[in-house]
Amino acid sequence: MKATVSELKSFPIFTVLSDAELEKLCQQSEVHAYADGEKLIREGEHNPYLFILRQGTVKILSYGVEVARLKDGSLVGEVSTAGLSSPIADVVAVGSVSAIVFPAEVVSSVAIEHDEFGERIRDTAMSRILG
Repeated sequence: MKATVSELKSFPIFTVLSDAELEKLCQQSEVHAYADGEKLIREGEHNPYLFILRQGTVKILSYGVEVARLKDGSLVGEVSTAGLSSPIADVVAVGSVSAIVFPAEVVSSVAIEHDEFGERIRDTAMSRILG
């Protein structure tokens, strides 16, 4: 299953993109389901994806300590997608989670073509890093 243009338009990070740019992302997207306790991202390991949480909650664990929880509509994996660092935390499903998953290289190519989209990803990443 893939994301749709109308679905992506419901997430603020994507509102600056044209339908053609959104379609490019949709074509490369996949919707994944994660079970309780399953890791979407592992701290310090290569993460080749950007995630948008469709449904559910994830906890963010830094060195095994919970530092945050994110819910529907949240962006996850932006730190590594923005190229700022390898993942700085584990991201773990709390209950069932559904997420739209995008390959980082596709997100990066759209971000290069559309400066404001790239800025939004970098700004989100920096706010997570700086707390």
